[in-house]
Formats: sequence, structure tokens, C-alpha cells
Amino acid sequence: GVSSLDGRAALVLEYSPSPPWGFPLGMRDELREVAPGILLGIGAMRATGGIANCAPFVLRESERESEPGDF
Repeated sequence: GVSSLDGRAALVLEYSPSPPWGFPLGMRDELREVAPGILLGIGAMRATGGIANCAPFVLRESERESEPGDF
């Protein structure tokens, strides 16, 4: 998809998008690969202002198998 932050290409994940009548719900994550196995993400909630009030995070590929309860 297209990033709400700068209009560049990003992997966009929409969680519970807002209904057509415009009620401000939902969350959005935008991910970009910045190095092999490293994703930079920006998460935003429409109810708190959307991308203007974003929370950055980093995802890193793991070498081991995940276990139940891993985050």
C-alpha cells in the first residue's frame, strides 16, 4: 500500500477499519524492510489522531523456532 506518513510504498496492515459512515475506530501498521530480516514499523490508531500520533517499532527475524507464548 501507500504510507500515510510520506506516500512511499509500505506493507500496510489495517485492523478493524472504520465503517463507511466515518466512526473513528481502527488501527494501522505500516512496515518497511530497512535491512535483511529487519522491519521498521509505525503503528497508529485513528481514535488518537492516526499517523500524526504514531508509535514506531522494530521487528527482527529470529533464528530459532518460536514457542507458545513468545511475543
